[in-house]
Amino acid sequence: MGYPTFVAGVSAKDSLGRIDVDEIGKTIECGGVTVHHGDLILGDHDGVVVVPSASAVEVLRLAEAKVATEDTVRTELARGASVREVFPAHGTL
Repeated sequence: MGYPTFVAGVSAKDSLGRIDVDEIGKTIECGGVTVHHGDLILGDHDGVVVVPSASAVEVLRLAEAKVATEDTVRTELARGASVREVFPAHGTL
């Protein structure tokens, strides 16, 4: 049908007679991206990202820092600061 789908799970418990599991933990390619066992797959309405397991801690640290900055920006804007003031100070909105 051509629309994206997302799934997470450990085993296919409701697939008897419909699919066979050939291998678990194998490196695959999906949408032109190589996905290794242990990589993080995150998806939302904007799309999907594959985070290599070796980079997961650093990616999480950077994401948490970004959220903290965005929280600060929201607070400053709610207190009456202008976008013209806030963006140069934080580099984000």
